[in-house]
Amino acid sequence: MRPYKTSKNYEKLYELINSGYEIACFFKQSGTTHLVSSDGLFYYFDNDIKVSNKNEFLEHCVIFLVEYIPPTKEVVIKENIWSGDFENNA
Repeated sequence: MRPYKTSKNYEKLYELINSGYEIACFFKQSGTTHLVSSDGLFYYFDNDIKVSNKNEFLEHCVIFLVEYIPPTKEVVIKENIWSGDFENNA
């Protein structure tokens, strides 16, 4: 029994990635787990696979039987939380 629920909603996964999320995904076909992310131009499934558009993204999700744990709440990332003088702020 899994203590969490996974999703195969690839359209929602695509939305999350485009919103700046990095999502841990389970690749059922290969039995591996990878972070899926985007740099704005490409979608990275791992170090070797990158795709450049929505259709390719959705196709790769189907091919690799991707499942992911959907975020349960919005996470707000504040900019420049690490800016400043590190040496004098210890």
